[in-house]
Amino acid sequence: MVFKSRVDWLNAAIGDCRGSLINAGLGVNYWLFENFGVGPNYNILDLDLRVKKPDWQGQVNTSYKGFFTYISASC
Repeated sequence: MVFKSRVDWLNAAIGDCRGSLINAGLGVNYWLFENFGVGPNYNILDLDLRVKKPDWQGQVNTSYKGFFTYISASC
C-alpha cells in the first residue's frame, strides 16, 4: 500500500490579467498483484482569473472537489 499526496500552485500576473491555479490531491494505491493496483483519490482544483482593463473588468472562478478511483500498472 502506498499513500500519496500532491500540491501544485501557480500564481501569475501578465499585463492586466492576474490569476492563480491550485491543484491538490490525496490518495492511496493498493497493489493487488506485483504490477497491478487500484486506489481511491480525493482531488481539489481551484482556478481564479481576474482581468482589470479600463473598458472591461471581469473574473472567472471555478472549482472541482471530489473522489475518483483509478487503476495503475507498472513494468
